Amino acid sequence: MNDPVTRSVPRAPRAHPLRAGLAACLLTTLALPVHAAVVIPDVPLQSGSTVSPNIMFILDDSGSMQSEVLPDESIDVVSRCSPNLDDRNANGIRCNNGTTSITNIGRVYPRIPTLYGAIFEGQGVGEYANAVADPGNVYGRILRTAMFNPQYYDPKVIYRPWVRSDGTSYPDANPAQAYWNPEDPDKGAVNLAGTLSYANVWWQRTDSSFCSTRACFVSRGSRDIKFNVYYEFTGDPASPQSKYNANNYVERTVSGAELQNFANWFQYYRSRILASRGGIGRAFSSLPDDPESGPRVGYATINTDGAVSRYIRPFAGTDRQAFYDSLYGGTIPNRGTPLRKALYDVGKHFETETGVDDPWRTGVGNASDPKHSEYLACRQNFAMLMTDGYWNGADSGLGNEDGTAGYPFSDGYGNTLADVAYHFWNKDLRADIPNEVPASPLNPNTHQHMVTYGIGLGVFGRYTPDYAFGEIGKTSGSLVWPDPFDASNPSAKIDDLLHAAVNSRGDFFSAGDPETFAEELTKTLSSIIERTASGSNVAANSVALRDETRIFQASYVGGQWTGQLASYPITANGVSATPSWRASDPGKIKPHTARRDRVFTPGGTFHGQRGDALGSVDGHGVADYLLGDRSGERSNDGPFRNRNTVLGDIIHSSPAFSSETATPALFVGANDGMLHAFHAENGEELFAYVPGPNLISNDKLKKLSDPDYSHEYYVDGPVTVSTQAKTPNKNLLVGTLGRGGRGVFALDVSSPSTFTAANVLWEASSTSAPTGWTAQDRADLGLILSRPLIVRTNARTGNQNSNLRPAMAIFGNGLNSESGNATLFAVDAETGQMMWSLPVDTTGDNGITSIQAWDEDGDGIHDYVFAADLKGNVWKFDLDYHDPGKWGLADGGQIQGQVRRAAGGNPLVATGRPITGGLQIAFDPMTYERWVFFGTGKYLEQSDTTSTGQQRWYGIKDTGSRITGDALLTERKIEIVGSHGGRKVRAFEPHAPLPDDSRGWYVNLEAPAPPAVTPPSERMVSDPLMVGRVLVTASILPDSDPCKAGGTGYMNAIDAFTGTSVRASFFDVNGNGSFDDDVLGVGDSSRPIGSVDLDIAMPTSPTVVESLLVAGGSLGTTGSVGINPQVIKGRISWREIIGD
Repeated sequence: MNDPVTRSVPRAPRAHPLRAGLAACLLTTLALPVHAAVVIPDVPLQSGSTVSPNIMFILDDSGSMQSEVLPDESIDVVSRCSPNLDDRNANGIRCNNGTTSITNIGRVYPRIPTLYGAIFEGQGVGEYANAVADPGNVYGRILRTAMFNPQYYDPKVIYRPWVRSDGTSYPDANPAQAYWNPEDPDKGAVNLAGTLSYANVWWQRTDSSFCSTRACFVSRGSRDIKFNVYYEFTGDPASPQSKYNANNYVERTVSGAELQNFANWFQYYRSRILASRGGIGRAFSSLPDDPESGPRVGYATINTDGAVSRYIRPFAGTDRQAFYDSLYGGTIPNRGTPLRKALYDVGKHFETETGVDDPWRTGVGNASDPKHSEYLACRQNFAMLMTDGYWNGADSGLGNEDGTAGYPFSDGYGNTLADVAYHFWNKDLRADIPNEVPASPLNPNTHQHMVTYGIGLGVFGRYTPDYAFGEIGKTSGSLVWPDPFDASNPSAKIDDLLHAAVNSRGDFFSAGDPETFAEELTKTLSSIIERTASGSNVAANSVALRDETRIFQASYVGGQWTGQLASYPITANGVSATPSWRASDPGKIKPHTARRDRVFTPGGTFHGQRGDALGSVDGHGVADYLLGDRSGERSNDGPFRNRNTVLGDIIHSSPAFSSETATPALFVGANDGMLHAFHAENGEELFAYVPGPNLISNDKLKKLSDPDYSHEYYVDGPVTVSTQAKTPNKNLLVGTLGRGGRGVFALDVSSPSTFTAANVLWEASSTSAPTGWTAQDRADLGLILSRPLIVRTNARTGNQNSNLRPAMAIFGNGLNSESGNATLFAVDAETGQMMWSLPVDTTGDNGITSIQAWDEDGDGIHDYVFAADLKGNVWKFDLDYHDPGKWGLADGGQIQGQVRRAAGGNPLVATGRPITGGLQIAFDPMTYERWVFFGTGKYLEQSDTTSTGQQRWYGIKDTGSRITGDALLTERKIEIVGSHGGRKVRAFEPHAPLPDDSRGWYVNLEAPAPPAVTPPSERMVSDPLMVGRVLVTASILPDSDPCKAGGTGYMNAIDAFTGTSVRASFFDVNGNGSFDDDVLGVGDSSRPIGSVDLDIAMPTSPTVVESLLVAGGSLGTTGSVGINPQVIKGRISWREIIGD
């Protein structure tokens, strides 16, 4: 095969396993009533507490960093002549006239030798000090052409001043007094519109032939150098003859307004070290200035004894400033490039440093910190090694450390940079600390180790990073690492830097221009500090496995608060790790100018309706920022918050898929203030909707642009899309704000690609609502966290013989309403008109948390609604009447008089445990009894992460009478815990029928062996699923340990109508296609596996696609397990629930 060739283009960020995330520790709360039933933090619980990573940044401070030429080969004439008429070295060109050499000409302008604190190589030595190429010479023109010298001024690039530690910018350079060194004005300044006369040496080519034994000569005399010029190349860049022809260069003088841009380049980016400082400073300014939630950063330079200049410290306050002081003000000595020794010294620091500067300590650097002696076993450690050239000098003393590491890590050479990286990745650096570093398919290492990131400044080797990292996981291939000691192939040392990143499962990039360098370094930092998580369920576009079958998953990045929606192919073997599209891919979300016509709010476009009210700051419109304009972000010297992507975090809103809409579409809410509609086949955004100011105020929207923004929820609730069987010839969407506020809305999404403001049907909030809503209804409206239903009911327009009313939207009132009641609402789905509401508990601190409708006779008309509340009650509502005013509560399951607003009465069952997950209803096909299934527990407020209260899984019969206590239910048990196929599994007690007088069953969610219940407790907070007669429900076990923020959990499967093990094995846990061996226990005591840990942290509600069960996890991953197709073929009853 052809070897991939490295290209100087921005890379796509590689999905990285680094999960030592950036999650806020200081949790704020929503604007809630004084006596809020639940105190919901603004930061999602699944983000966990912060385990800040350690980052040691290693700067190349070799003499070549003073050069104004990039890369070294930019003026290399060896490639055009044979034999080598002009010699070169690592710092520029060496000009030879046969008798004398001028060495190390790595500058464009003459300047003082100690500009960066140390004498530049070649200066102050002999008669050729400060030699530069004359602009009249072809070499001088090459050096002043950005095409061939990316270090030089490029008129297509906007050069911005450096960034301070607090994110503010240095001032623009003064073209009449531009500093040679912006951090040391005493080094002098120049007028860039003038000239500089100097009596020194220049060099130029005099021979007219293409190759000559006399390539150039030196002379003495006084010359004038102009600063504000650059050259445009008009020839063929692929032709050496064209490149080295002075006539192919057109001189351009910079003047007028452009001179300011040139001055910024000259003062801040003219040399390698200036450009590096600017890019590094800008990238690190994106990190939060927070000692608790931000990363911990150290600083090292390759020519410092021991490498480490500043020890690992929280990147905040004075330590943050000290990092910038070292970065911007450090001396660049006249020394070599000992990268191997520097990386080795940093590795030894992580391995052997003790005392106050021990980088593994929680309270590093502060002996008085109460946590100084605490060690977090999951803390990750990174070395970021930046260089402009090829290593040399002192070595590490290591041998061929990766020689037996296997493909693609091993090579045949010892004492390389890759050997150093592998050594500190492979070795357990702290045997005294438990091995709990997060693992992933890319990096399976769980012991304390160091991951190396390679950062090149315009230097490239043979292999591309994407190709090299793509070989990880293969046992053989064509990647052969070149010999870095081969003097004829110096670029092999860059491959060695890439090899070091591969060996330690880090990353690598190289960029020649300062803008790309800063962008790529920012991405690299983000990949280290971000934590990807999800509280969202997956959706599928089909229940059958076909070539086009996809799973859709939403996720978010904590700290950065950006979102992702991705489509993953799915086969019988599971979900692909490679998405077919991602909403963050280029072009999926259009530029803000195009989105002005595709983002709507009640009454018109969002920009047109609310742009003026949102206003602008320093000429940058807030509305345009929210639509995706990034020109006003602080990274572009604007006033607004920086974003890595435009799409906001998607946390609790699950994607809703519809194949019936004119364009197959996905609908999902995000905490950027919008509900988004995406094309399901290609991921392009079709439209977005911003709820009106009665739901999300302008002041709250403005917070999203604030540089000091702390996370809040906006459109975070569930979304339901109707089928046309429910709403003929239309697809209606009903959604809620969820944790974002007390609000619900409806849209007509029948044709997403032509959606307009006219398709915004209605909105309701606690302050404003459509016709029929009373003040009490608005006071009852809370944070709706459960999915609304869109159903047909028995309601008619007149008497019982008149036409049925259109579909209704039915939803519980949610949590933290002003009244604290538990209320069920039914409104006209198209108009929002209140048709019926009933508060069933008015004692306060309650709310309806989940609902499910039931069609008794299978005619498509729903007769009953079951609802659960925060206090653990399950209520039954009778809607079997043509006049909604006579709908009422079935007292304890028995239908009573239908009287509107008949508050009070008894629930079907009162568990005394909070119910926040969904309900499922089914008929037993053997007895024709109606059953209600649910689990208990909650995961809503900070105290839930450590709660120890025992929770249960329930299956109860609805026989028309109330269940008054546990005595009427049969306890079932989890009897075996073990492992199978490398997964943690459990089994329930053997299959057995219930006693004749039993009203159902419950399972205590606890481990059967001591300790019976360990904090925090297992609970069920997501929707159950019926598969045949098997009830499937996810359970979660949060973990208060910062190293286990994602928690764990099980996917549980039980015989729905007995509460015991299924008759035949349901899960294919080991994936061998057979179900006979998926059991726990031996002989007669064996029984099918009933619970399996999918290794995705805390699982969400499952989706079944043919014979595969798929679920999302709290860390943003998906997991799957095969299920028995014979079970799937079974059915409950022709009267089974019809859900939306």
